[in-house]
Amino acid sequence: TDIRSAGDGRFLVTGGAVFFSSTKNATKRPRSVWMVKQDSRTRPRLPFASEVVAPLAFECLAALWPRLRAAIDAETGTQAYVPLRRGDTVVVLTHALPPGGAERQWCYLAGDLKRMGYNVEFVTLFRLEGDDKHYLPLLASDGVKLTELAQQKVEPQEALAAVHSALDGIMSTDAAAGVRDPFGQHLRDLVDLFVRLKPRVVFAQLDYCNVIAAAAGLLTSAPQIVLSFRNYNPSSFSYLANDWFQPLYALLAQSPSVVLTGNSRAANVDYARWIGVDERRVKLVPNAIDAGALAVRHPEISELRKQFALAPGTPVVLGVFRLNEEKRPVLFVETFAAVVARVPSARAFVAGVGPLEQAMRQRITELNLQTSLTLLGRRDDVLELMGMSSLLLLTSNFEGMPNVVMEAQAVGIPVVAPDVGGVSDCMIDGKTGYVVDRDDVGAFSRRCIELLEDDELRARFGAAGALHVRHSFSRRAMAERYVEVLTSGSDVSGKTFEPFQATAA
Repeated sequence: TDIRSAGDGRFLVTGGAVFFSSTKNATKRPRSVWMVKQDSRTRPRLPFASEVVAPLAFECLAALWPRLRAAIDAETGTQAYVPLRRGDTVVVLTHALPPGGAERQWCYLAGDLKRMGYNVEFVTLFRLEGDDKHYLPLLASDGVKLTELAQQKVEPQEALAAVHSALDGIMSTDAAAGVRDPFGQHLRDLVDLFVRLKPRVVFAQLDYCNVIAAAAGLLTSAPQIVLSFRNYNPSSFSYLANDWFQPLYALLAQSPSVVLTGNSRAANVDYARWIGVDERRVKLVPNAIDAGALAVRHPEISELRKQFALAPGTPVVLGVFRLNEEKRPVLFVETFAAVVARVPSARAFVAGVGPLEQAMRQRITELNLQTSLTLLGRRDDVLELMGMSSLLLLTSNFEGMPNVVMEAQAVGIPVVAPDVGGVSDCMIDGKTGYVVDRDDVGAFSRRCIELLEDDELRARFGAAGALHVRHSFSRRAMAERYVEVLTSGSDVSGKTFEPFQATAA
């Protein structure tokens, strides 16, 4: 309503708010722009006056809420578990297929559920274009059927009805009109798809996908909906936080059809407390590693060493992570500064992109690391980068179960990582690398230095890591664990996952 009453303008939706600038009083585009303090005296004279419009937030659930409540009430006491059988249709759902660890795990899950004999339909909410189709070859190699929800055919009469509905909402004086739920067309399309497919089980991951899958599943009476948490709860991340995830999760969790899972003990506990459910309700299903696909190409390693002018024996610290706030990329830079002060010949490389790239570059310049620390951007040769490296360093503040930690161990390089999320679930401290207190920033550099100065220790940790990961975290084991959590009446969350305790030869 604020934007409608203000007239023409420009707006930006970001960080849970709308930034709006009206152009109603601007007769033509100015040749110059003056920036002045905006107050009661200056505002009437400004052709452009920006303001923050409060989001609809939780109120947008008003119409959807009673429908979900009714669906949950209708199923209470009526659920009788039917075992998943070969040939049953299962939906594996995520947002898209960009180069992220969570997305790869869902491709693994779909592929191995198919191998186990289930009729698997992989569904993405968004169209697969550019980087969002990064894992499409992996999915295709397993012969999994794919549905891009945004690509679904819409009949002309349905499209016309949707346009009329949207226009009615825009013209209404009710601020929440036309926003019947926080998902819009996504929910309607997903409900239609579930009606057609009639899935026995829906597997979803990541918050937006989780809540929309559970909502659509309840509205279509899907027998079971498995939600997977991949990190700590979204309130820990500024770019994910909103005020409707938590109440919606709390409502959905009341359904006996909804199964809650996560890939690390610490993050599972965090989610349970945030949602308001018993910690035992969130079942642990660790990530998988595809050992058969981790073939390091040694000629490429030699080419990389030439490309980066690495002399034989040069110590190399590798980082592979998104340059986001939870990964603490600036701390990585500062840690390496302490390492290179003790080991002057050391080099560092970081593969990854993200919003904190400029902050990272600025800190590199401030610490005079331009010749020793290189940002590589997005890479498709991470295994070869690992193969040329002495160790992997991760400095995150939050993690789920980091795939990169598992991969580094699998290819035989030790890891230095913080004791967050599932790091301790997939590493053996003092045997495959070092797990340090995330708040002890000095420990990161001390452990790196210890490994870089001891060739025999690095070799021993690398061998133990490869044995540990390849034994305990197979793709098939992960798929079987997801099927196991469906079992009615057995609290698999109470079972303790015991990783293989590797010993060096």
